[in-house]
Amino acid sequence: MYEDLDALFEEFPEVDYDFKSHQLQVTTDPVVLEGVELGPFQIVLEWNQLGHRKCYHIIACDARPAQSDEKMVHPHLNHESLCEGDGAMPIKQALEQGRILDFFILVRQILITYNPGSAYLAVERWYGSPCQSCSSLVDDDDYYCCRMCSDGVCRDCSGSCYSCCESCCLGCLMWLTTPSFYLFTIRWND
Repeated sequence: MYEDLDALFEEFPEVDYDFKSHQLQVTTDPVVLEGVELGPFQIVLEWNQLGHRKCYHIIACDARPAQSDEKMVHPHLNHESLCEGDGAMPIKQALEQGRILDFFILVRQILITYNPGSAYLAVERWYGSPCQSCSSLVDDDDYYCCRMCSDGVCRDCSGSCYSCCESCCLGCLMWLTTPSFYLFTIRWND
C-alpha cells in the first residue's frame, strides 16, 4: 500500500491526505471531453467509508458547468457521484483489494472518457441545445418545442399560432396559415 500511495504523487498533480477526516484526495489534470473544457477534478476517498457502496466523491475544482444546466459540471457526474458504468466492478475490486493507485486511476479514466450512452447530459448540449431549424446552440430558457412537429427551435425560428397561441416552428406556422391547411381541417372535421 505504501508503494501505491507513493506512486500517486507521480500520477497526479496534487495529492493530499487528512488523517483527521479520514480522506485521501487527488486532483486530476484539467479534463477536456469532445472539445468541452471541464477543468480539473478532485477525487476524494473516505477511508472510514471503505466497504460502503459510495466511499468516494468527486468535486469540480474549477467548475465550468453546462450552460443548459448549471448543476452539471461533468457529463458523468450527478451531485459529486460518478456514473461508473463498466468501471463499477474494477473500482469495487480495487478498493476491496486495497489497490488505492488502481482505484484512483480507474476513476480518473472514467472522468477523461466520454460515453454518450451513459451521460447525464450530452456534451453536444453543454453550451445549449441545437435549434432544429438554424442549428445554433440555444440556452434552455430560449428553447421552444413546436406544438405541431415537436422540433426544438430557438426564439428566432419560432412563433405563436394565431388560433391556439402555442409555440410553433416557422415551418409549421407557415403550413398553418396556408389554404391547404384550412382545406385539410374542413375535411378532417366532416
